[in-house]
Amino acid sequence: MAKQYSGGNQRDGMGFIMIAVIVIVLILGVIAVYKSISTTKKKDKLDNYNATITERADTLGMEADEFLALYGLSDSGLKGSDSEQDAYDKMTLANYVKYSSGTELTEADLDDFKKAMGDQLGDAEVTLDTTDMNVKAMYSSYAQQKQEEEQAAQQAAQEEPAAAGVDTDGAETAVEK
Repeated sequence: MAKQYSGGNQRDGMGFIMIAVIVIVLILGVIAVYKSISTTKKKDKLDNYNATITERADTLGMEADEFLALYGLSDSGLKGSDSEQDAYDKMTLANYVKYSSGTELTEADLDDFKKAMGDQLGDAEVTLDTTDMNVKAMYSSYAQQKQEEEQAAQQAAQEEPAAAGVDTDGAETAVEK
């Protein structure tokens, strides 16, 4: 006699497979959401200067000791587990500029800053080795304003030849009326 398979056995097998697929999809979804939240929290922490020195150094592709040496903080008593803000507080103005803009602060740049800020600096003695956070914040604002002015001047210089009917390579163009 031939064995008969009931449709119920097939449905039970399909039901099990469907449940397994749904569970796997849910697990993968939870993992993806968790990683996204974790990445966002880490990025927010780094963007808001709440990171540790080790975390910041890692984003720059270096070890905490290298970070501390690069920014003149080797003998500051700071460790990799200290906050990035602690490092900013102890950085000299020259190292702060190197860190925040990637450029070297020269004596000429410092003199220009002191002239531009004048009375706003008060009686603070400003040198390349200044660690005063107010001075560093004022320098950041000054540098940003100076950069914006330079960009505006460059843009105006690029727009001038076009407005005068001159090609950027110096050749005059015909102006239609």
